[in-house]
Order: sequence, then C-alpha cells, then structure tokens
Amino acid sequence: MEETHSSYKKILGMTILAIIGVVIVALLMLSRTQKEQLAVEVTGQQVDNTQSAPLIAGAASLTLLSTSPQASLGDEIKLTLTGNTLEAIVGYDGVITFDPTVVSYVSTTSTNDNFQIVATPERGKVIITGTKKLAGATTTMLEQASLATATFKVVGNGQAVFGLEYASGKTNDSNIINTQSKDILESATGTTVTVE
Repeated sequence: MEETHSSYKKILGMTILAIIGVVIVALLMLSRTQKEQLAVEVTGQQVDNTQSAPLIAGAASLTLLSTSPQASLGDEIKLTLTGNTLEAIVGYDGVITFDPTVVSYVSTTSTNDNFQIVATPERGKVIITGTKKLAGATTTMLEQASLATATFKVVGNGQAVFGLEYASGKTNDSNIINTQSKDILESATGTTVTVE
C-alpha cells in the first residue's frame, strides 16, 4: 500500500511539473506571437520591428522643401515640412523664418494623418505645431515623411530665404519630441527660392 501511495505521489509530482512546463511554453509562444504581430507605423509604410535592427535614439531632422526653385511677383510658394526620426515621437514644432518684404504667409495644411497641427503666424515667422492624434495604437516614427505644407505669396523682389529656427538646447525653436517628452531634433534645414 505504501509503495502505491509513493507511486501516486511521484505521478502527481510529474503531472504538476508537466503542467507547469506546458504553461511556461504557452506563455513564451504567446509572447513571441505578440512581438511578431507588433508593427511600428512609419509614415507611409509598416515596418515589423521584430525583423529590423534596434533603433538608435536621436538622429532626428526637419527639412523644408520647395516645389519650385524660382517664383515671380504674385506667385505662391509652397513649402513642405518633412521629418525624419529613428524613434517614436509624439509631436514637433517647425519654426519657419522668412523675409516679410519678399514673401507673406498665407496658410498651412497638414499632410500627415498622424498629427493635428496649429499654425501661429508672426511677423517674419510662422510656428507649425504638430501633435500626435490620440486615435490609433501605433507608434509614429518619421521616415522622410511629409508633415505639413506652408503657402507663402511673393510680395517683393530678391531671394526668398526660408529658415528653420533651431539651436541645440533651446525650447522655443523647431523641435521633435519623443515619447519620453525629450527634444531629439539634431538638425534643421531651410531652403531658398529665387524671385525673378
């Protein structure tokens, strides 16, 4: 009888160990499946972050691109604000500077569905602020992504120089904010349009 009782204890112990093993394997498989299904939204495409190299913090930039290198008096100049990041972000500021004797600010429109924008014009400057929309569970990174289009009207002659105000460590200039609320912008590049 004692031998039978000892056999039952061994079988019960092995059964419990087997159940624990199955539970651990199931949890590991579930975790792996969730990681494989997790995709990071990169504006314009989906990237599976389980197959890519680890992301490096920083390397964020903003750039202004003009639709045309030349314009005439009375023409509209459209500038596209683009961004590039290697990590998830929640917002940005693009502080565009210009000579108000050559161009005047007209309007700004968002070109990226992941952000809502507000444009604040000042004399010789327009501040475009984009904040990540709350809808959606994806993480927004920028891969040479178009963020907004700013329109200006030519009102004078000369070079229409458009700058992106930026200095490392400043908080009231152009910036890109990551998910830890840190400014990660490393460079900002403006553009010039020749007015004939």
